Amino acid sequence: MTTQRTLQRQLAQRERYISQMLSLLAKEPMYRADLASAMSVSYGTLQAIVRYARVNGWIVSQGKYYIN
Repeated sequence: MTTQRTLQRQLAQRERYISQMLSLLAKEPMYRADLASAMSVSYGTLQAIVRYARVNGWIVSQGKYYIN
């Protein structure tokens, strides 16, 4: 069973990842692999973060580049 506190921590972590991603992408578009490396996350984690961000309207992707 997931508690409310756990859900809040998970949401806060996603928000931190998205903030980090957007600050990196504000400098220049990046390849997915480069973005994952710069954020020190796995490619799978990056995909989950991008999916969450896209659902919430924060980021779009064009082919192999991510742009904000």
